[in-house]
Amino acid sequence: MLIENRSTIPLNKEHHVSSKEIMMLSMSSNTFWLGLPLTIVVIQHLWGWLFPTPEEEQVSLMDLLNKDTWSGVTLENSIAVSLYLVAFLGICTMVTWLFSIGMARFRYKGWHLVRTGDVISIHHGWMERKSIQIQMKRIQSLRIKELMFGSLYGYASLCMDCVGYSGERSVKLLIPSIRTSELTEVLGRLLPEFQFQTPTRALHRNAKFSIATSVILLLVIGILIGCYFTMWFLTIVPIIYFVYKHISHIYVHTKWEIAANLFILRKASFNQTTVYLLRESIESISTRQSWWQRLFRIYRLEMDSDSPANVREYQMSGVTKEDCDEILRWYKNKNHKS
Repeated sequence: MLIENRSTIPLNKEHHVSSKEIMMLSMSSNTFWLGLPLTIVVIQHLWGWLFPTPEEEQVSLMDLLNKDTWSGVTLENSIAVSLYLVAFLGICTMVTWLFSIGMARFRYKGWHLVRTGDVISIHHGWMERKSIQIQMKRIQSLRIKELMFGSLYGYASLCMDCVGYSGERSVKLLIPSIRTSELTEVLGRLLPEFQFQTPTRALHRNAKFSIATSVILLLVIGILIGCYFTMWFLTIVPIIYFVYKHISHIYVHTKWEIAANLFILRKASFNQTTVYLLRESIESISTRQSWWQRLFRIYRLEMDSDSPANVREYQMSGVTKEDCDEILRWYKNKNHKS
């Protein structure tokens, strides 16, 4: 009798973040967006110190609302000011981005992720090496964040919400930057408890009109009031179209799904976030309906957990009564086929 010995290759449960992925993260990090206003102020003060100019007469708010103030504005002056403004903002953006790259490389240098049994270990740091261990039973949800500029090049960030953390410590960064094409393979190795699945169920079509009607109405009233002082306010009429397209993008690309023990919610905006929330981590589910939503026959659904990092990521507006009933049956684990 011949006995065949078969050897199995152990599954590699680790992941390294490359320097390119860290650089792509810096394009949409909070350091970039929060540092841009600071850079603008610093460059303005530096320019004023190097090239001082005589003090000019201050213009009050009432003078800006005066018709005589706007009567001297010509098209040539507007074009020249716009070009100077674009060049100034371009320089500030480039300086802030270079600073953001340096901060990202300093913070996420050598990011290394390893799973051993039910414990996930995260190692990172440059000057000071840090090591973090998290038990799988402490993880409530998994959040995939596709930041605005990073998503254009196919990159996303992977975060967790863990039990026992509050405030800023409630956010645990699992992978700072990763290609979206590698998410399925990496999650399959490291976190098989969270099945990577794309949500397909859309919100009710009335959800878009409920928010678009109120926002556009406020913009129209503001433009009409501004036209009383100067007709230049008519130039911002195209903003109404862009606002409507942005609201349509949010509600068309916002999807949800219930699969086995997971509730999946993808919320679209400038930054797209997909939440994978475990059913046993949900403490309560609430449904609300304001008088305005009652006109469009839609509901607002909220899910409460131990200490979520961002409560709004667990809220969904624009679902019907039937959708709410189905989600509640899934939560109670009654008459639901996974």
